Amino acid sequence: MKLLVHENRGLMVSFRGAIAFKNKNFIKNMVKNTSPCVSCTAPCKSTCPVSAFRNNKYDVETCINFIRSTKENICINGCLVRRSCPIGQSLRKIEQSKFHMKYFINEDKL
Repeated sequence: MKLLVHENRGLMVSFRGAIAFKNKNFIKNMVKNTSPCVSCTAPCKSTCPVSAFRNNKYDVETCINFIRSTKENICINGCLVRRSCPIGQSLRKIEQSKFHMKYFINEDKL
């Protein structure tokens, strides 16, 4: 099974833009058969306030509904699951995560 947790960037990597690459070997080289998660305490599994990440699946609708409905907006500065990964957690600035989160939840429709 291939895992989408990068060995140096953790959960702070995104493959959505890679689908446009002509050379698909790039993706094969990025996704490894081994996981950096083996020796991790897995804070990502318990960090989400609505447990949107469970059973090795991600419930996008639950996540978006929570962010849109909560007044606290504790996730608006970036996904807490991604930020909890000890590998690469300091690689993305809050401003960058906030920018991407705005479009993820389609904030202009709030």
